[in-house]
Amino acid sequence: MQTIKQVFPWIVGAIFALAIYIWNYGLWPQYFDIAWDEEVRLHDGRVILLHVNRTYERQGRRLERWSGIQSSMEISFETETSKGRFSHKFERGHLVFLDQKNGKWYIGYYAGSVNSSTDIGNRSMYPHVAVLESNGIISKPVSWNDIPTNIVELNIMPPTPDSNGVAKFNGTVLKLETKYQHWAEFPTGPGAHSITRITEEPVQKEVR
Repeated sequence: MQTIKQVFPWIVGAIFALAIYIWNYGLWPQYFDIAWDEEVRLHDGRVILLHVNRTYERQGRRLERWSGIQSSMEISFETETSKGRFSHKFERGHLVFLDQKNGKWYIGYYAGSVNSSTDIGNRSMYPHVAVLESNGIISKPVSWNDIPTNIVELNIMPPTPDSNGVAKFNGTVLKLETKYQHWAEFPTGPGAHSITRITEEPVQKEVR
């Protein structure tokens, strides 16, 4: 009994200190990852495996395990080119389509950063597009005329409805059937699977 009385203040102090820590810094670390291997169907029917790793940042008290805002997305896949496996990290951006024709890979994405080290494509095209040439070099298409017309589908599933909603896929292989079932359950808007092929018009300066 005496021992309990001696350690009780220490226990209370430890609990109090833990409560203060959680109040100030949260229960979980600031950043966490959700990653999976996703089956991606190309325009010609082939299916490739794309590794997707999204990093999220927890907000506020950080009390929820899988709740956060995406801060980056890293992808990698086998290219069958001299480059071998291609990998890239999009800062505050999303990969939205990936396709191949005549040895070239077409990489469509939306970027939330203008960091030149992570922005690889033509930003005047929506989605932005980069081309991985057969020699392993990244190039920027001039316009949508450089993109094959039979590449029409957004074939990368967005993290819909949110990080909590896709956490169940962490560490798994996301099969096509499961992927499109989930995407249908949590759609991202009309035409969610179609490439819009929008080009930003240059701003015309007024001549005086």
